[in-house]
Amino acid sequence: MSKRPIPELLAPAGSLDAVRAAVANGADAVYLGAERFNARDEGAQLTLDELERACLVAHAGNTRVYLTLNTRSARRSTAGSMRRSCRTSGSCG
Repeated sequence: MSKRPIPELLAPAGSLDAVRAAVANGADAVYLGAERFNARDEGAQLTLDELERACLVAHAGNTRVYLTLNTRSARRSTAGSMRRSCRTSGSCG
């Protein structure tokens, strides 16, 4: 009989405090949105500085981070901002 894989515990994190709480309570991963790239609740977005801190907090606790990008725009400035955001999030793993 084969072993069943253990499901990943994935927690939403709309703030830096939520990231800290998820890590402290054993989440395997968190998902979050960053300013200008999250079409959802205005209050549940991290600034780019908070995004970097969230990555550091999560990775210190061996927790993965999933960055959600759910917005549509064809502007060049938005595309440039998105590249900078991805570099920021990638710089912390």
